[in-house]
Amino acid sequence: NKDGIFEDFKQGWENWSLRHNGTRMTYKFQNPESCKKDDHKLVFQFNNEKQKVQLRLGAGSQHLGFRDMNRGRHYSVVKMLPQGKNQSLEISLEDFNKNSKEKDLSWNCISQFSLSLYDVETKASIPLNGESSGVQLKSILWKK
Repeated sequence: NKDGIFEDFKQGWENWSLRHNGTRMTYKFQNPESCKKDDHKLVFQFNNEKQKVQLRLGAGSQHLGFRDMNRGRHYSVVKMLPQGKNQSLEISLEDFNKNSKEKDLSWNCISQFSLSLYDVETKASIPLNGESSGVQLKSILWKK
């Protein structure tokens, strides 16, 4: 939205659904207030007490109105989280596009957005509820 906050988690995970593997998913990009220019970045702010944690992001660009389900595309990013308190990690569209042959993702065409945390050492998903998981996602901000 206008003040640069994409998600502050003040309402917890109210606007995010929980998937079977601990992944959280939202449709918040469909909100016109969330629309940003493609030079913006998402900044994930968090506390991380664990050693080797991956942030896994997915972006789907299912074009609404098309009957052909194959027109939807999926883009993904996997980044290691820095360890410590008050850390941040920036994600750009280029991070999504460099992993895709289409290279055409725009913030404004994302229909669904997912995120999950993965512990590389234990090979297990980390719950995204902030309760004794060792990783607390504090906010997601827009940055020009």
